[in-house]
Amino acid sequence: MGFSDTVGCPVFSSAAIIPYSLPTITDEAGGGFALKMIFRSPNWPQACNYQYTFTATFAPDGALTVLAGSDGRGCGVDGLYHPVLRIAPPPAAVGLLADGAVTPLTTEGAATWPGGADRGFVAGDVRVTPVWGDATLAYAYWSVAKEAEGQGDLPSIGTCCRLDIQQGPEAFVTPPEPLTGDSVFWYVPEIPNAERARCWADMELKDGVLVPHIWPCASGLTIRRAP
Repeated sequence: MGFSDTVGCPVFSSAAIIPYSLPTITDEAGGGFALKMIFRSPNWPQACNYQYTFTATFAPDGALTVLAGSDGRGCGVDGLYHPVLRIAPPPAAVGLLADGAVTPLTTEGAATWPGGADRGFVAGDVRVTPVWGDATLAYAYWSVAKEAEGQGDLPSIGTCCRLDIQQGPEAFVTPPEPLTGDSVFWYVPEIPNAERARCWADMELKDGVLVPHIWPCASGLTIRRAP
């Protein structure tokens, strides 16, 4: 798990967002527990520095929810975040879920999901559905599982500043291959920032000390077996 970023598009410099501390585990109020990881630029929350979070929540009913979040701050008020989540479901027949109906998948492909829509992936009796959070839309991809495409260490994928479905995983479904063997689902939400409202951070004076004030944003997926 890791993050990379680019600053100042289209003339940008690469910026590695490194782990800030050890992962933490906390108990959830309704049972279960959450694993959280924080990645931070050294000068966050100054402008053009970033803090990202990854949270995996394990519920008592066996559901797993994974969220990728941004605590800003970014370089302006028109930033877009595109975290990439890769899910490798159990081996099974796979399909796309839309408005309660399942369409079987036989070849690799991609789709754009409107924000808040009833969408998801199906693998046997496992359902993978969006936790839309602050996302206004999402790009979805389904591909054959391959060692060089995320089974092991995966370098940064995608390019800076694209505003279409070319967010990185499209390289794994072009040209499309038959879905044979294990499959992989990719989810790339699009989250716009907003000053002092979403995907943002600033320093504020509290009890005579400057401390970060965070307006977080996040989106992700829930994975659970169908009843």
